[in-house]
Formats: sequence, structure tokens, C-alpha cells
Amino acid sequence: MRLEVGCRVYHYIFLPVYANHREVSVHCGTCAKNFEPKYFPNIPKMLIAELNKTRYPWYYFIGRGTCIILTVLFIISIVEHFIVSKSTLANSIDSVGKGDVIVYEVENGKKTTLYVTNEERDTMYVRLNSKVVHKYELSEIDTPDNYVKEVIIFTKKKLREMADEGKVLDIYMSATALEFDKSLFEESDN
Repeated sequence: MRLEVGCRVYHYIFLPVYANHREVSVHCGTCAKNFEPKYFPNIPKMLIAELNKTRYPWYYFIGRGTCIILTVLFIISIVEHFIVSKSTLANSIDSVGKGDVIVYEVENGKKTTLYVTNEERDTMYVRLNSKVVHKYELSEIDTPDNYVKEVIIFTKKKLREMADEGKVLDIYMSATALEFDKSLFEESDN
């Protein structure tokens, strides 16, 4: 006969997550059964109390540790995504050129676009899109017919301020540029 300490371990799939409800039992090697210590009055109560204080094995908490590590990695990846997207947008603002489309938020979550017709140093000449839509319909309004004829002056400094406020969402080269200036898409033989 020997004394054993067991506990209930909760699993998530196959990973042990949490251990509790520690139990001391008397194991019989002959019949391979476990008995409660109350049936053996000659076992000292102090010994049973000490056995109940034993620590749980470290591997019972692998699941909890894995969950904590995955949560921390998830949070880190989200933070890195925002940092990278912000720096990518800042780089895009610096390299805005002829034929680019700037997507920005107008009000109440509605968005529209600006088409850059020309760019000189810190100054951009842009055409406003006359349509305002939700984000999922932006590709539908990015057509040459929707841009107004008047060209207005817009500075990169103002664009950076709008980006810092979270108003500028994206900058990309649009197929609309083909309608306005075909030379942007011609390949040089050099």
C-alpha cells in the first residue's frame, strides 16, 4: 500500500489548462485499486494534510501558459500592424505622384477620393471625386466621370495633418490614371 496525491485536471482539446481538487488516496498494488484514507485510521492526519499541500506539477499549466503566450503574441501583432500601416502611409504621402488616388474620410464614416493630376515638391494638384460612399463601394466611384474638372491645390503638409487625424486611409495608383494620362502606363524602351 502506498499513499498517492491526485487532482482533477481540466483540458482544452489535449492541453491541460487548470488543475484543482487535490485528493489523497491509498493505492493497493495487489488489486490496483485506490481507497480513501478515511478507511485507514492508522494513517496520521498530519501526513494527509502535508500531502494535500504538495504543489501541482508544472506541466498541468501548459495550456494556460500557451493561451497567455498566444494572447500576448496576438496583441503584439496588432500593435505592429498599426505601426507598420502608419509608417507605410507616411512613406506613401512622401512619394505621392501623378496618377495616385488618395482615399480619405469625409464625415460619419463616409469616404471619397482625390485624384492627383500633378505634383511639384510639396504641392499637389488634385481633382475631387463628386461621389461620397462607404468603404466597400470605393472601387465603383473611382472612375474618370466622377472627378470634377476643376483642379485644386493641396499640400503634402495638409495631407500629413489629415493622416495624423486618421482621415487619410489609403494612397494607391488607380486605373483611372489611364483615362487622364496614358503616358503613365507606357513602358520606355530604355
